[in-house]
Amino acid sequence: MSSSHLTPTRWAAITHRTSQVIGMGGIRSRLARVVAVTVAVSGLAAGCGTDLEQSPRPAQIVFAGDRYSIFAMYPDGTGITRIGDGDCPSFARDGSQTVVGGYTIAVMNPDGSNVMKLTHGGYTHPTFSPDGARIAFVRGRAVYAMNADGGEPKQLGVIPDPDPTGLPSIVIPGTNVPVPTDRVGDPDSEGSTDRPAFSPDGSKILVARSGAVWVMASDRTETRQLLPGDPNVNSDPVFTPDGTGIAFASNRARNGRSGIYVMDVDGQHIRLLNDDGGPSFSPDGTKIIYTRATRDPESTQGAEFRELWVMNSDDSASHRLTDPKQSVQQAICGSWGRGTDS
Repeated sequence: MSSSHLTPTRWAAITHRTSQVIGMGGIRSRLARVVAVTVAVSGLAAGCGTDLEQSPRPAQIVFAGDRYSIFAMYPDGTGITRIGDGDCPSFARDGSQTVVGGYTIAVMNPDGSNVMKLTHGGYTHPTFSPDGARIAFVRGRAVYAMNADGGEPKQLGVIPDPDPTGLPSIVIPGTNVPVPTDRVGDPDSEGSTDRPAFSPDGSKILVARSGAVWVMASDRTETRQLLPGDPNVNSDPVFTPDGTGIAFASNRARNGRSGIYVMDVDGQHIRLLNDDGGPSFSPDGTKIIYTRATRDPESTQGAEFRELWVMNSDDSASHRLTDPKQSVQQAICGSWGRGTDS
């Protein structure tokens, strides 16, 4: 039994000690006794509350799965559980909350409880800033950020599509990205922009659109292209946890297959890690979770499963986390959340 548990015996001892300390009779003595006992009991209750707040939270991975569902599992692939509705989930850096996209943007606890909707309709691919104070997200060609409670949404910039026509371009306020003049009226249209990814210090955001990779300042002062989209298709860029590099997916291999690549933060020294896609780092940067497409052997139409795999950041010790024959058949958008003991 906990030492803070209030039994009848302990209650009697408290009241006896209180009466001895007060040493007075009448109403004044009884009133003082009530106050002293109330303070003692309040201290015991506060102690109980502190114990509850210190309950450990395990490290988890959240991901999008079948039928507009969000799933969670432990980093070894066990304990796969559906925790809510949505798409493309992302953990806060400390692992205390998950933000999900889809029909709405919402935040929730790692077990799916305490869901709070922040937006309604059309906004996708949310991700927390490193300090947990803001959430970046996209709508069409535009990148936005808002407070973690949904307040003060602001457009950070508009990412242009490739412009083969040679149309004149202008600069959208808040960014120096040129945008064709015939598309300025509706920057929220034609959505295909990837999930934005903050740098570890929160000063920059990576985003891919139409095969090109861009980096923008999170204060809207600068936006520039790191990788062109033609002839390659690049996607899912993310900073390494130490901020010295960028991992991304691309089809730039000679066989035309998608692969995971790493490069310097200036877009130089590109090198291949493996033949898969959708990279996301563990909190300590030692591992990468990623998506692998495999053909369904029972399908006559060439249908594919999407599996989550994990590997060391040097491409060693890769192994599968989700088995489409036993759990989720379409597992994508993995995000690794830190536990309280890690």
